[in-house]
Amino acid sequence: MDEPINQPQKVKVNQSPERLGKALGFFKAVSEIMLEPDIAPKIDAIPSALLAAHVAYKPDLTIPSHCMPAISCAEYLHIPVV
Repeated sequence: MDEPINQPQKVKVNQSPERLGKALGFFKAVSEIMLEPDIAPKIDAIPSALLAAHVAYKPDLTIPSHCMPAISCAEYLHIPVV
C-alpha cells in the first residue's frame, strides 16, 4: 500500500523496425522531400496563398481537408471551420 506516487514507469515496446517499416519509411521520405530547396518555398507559400483565396472569396465558413492553414484564415475572417 505504500507505493510511491508519480514514479516513472518503464514501458517495453515489442515492435521490430520491420513491422513499423512502411510507416517509418513514409515519414522519412516526406521529411526528406520537405527539406529539398525547391519544395520548401512551395510549402511555405501554402498559408499565404490560402489566406489570399479566402480574402478574395470571403466565404461564410470554410471546410478544409487540412485544417491548420484554414484555422488562421477563419480567425482572420471571423468565420467557422467545419
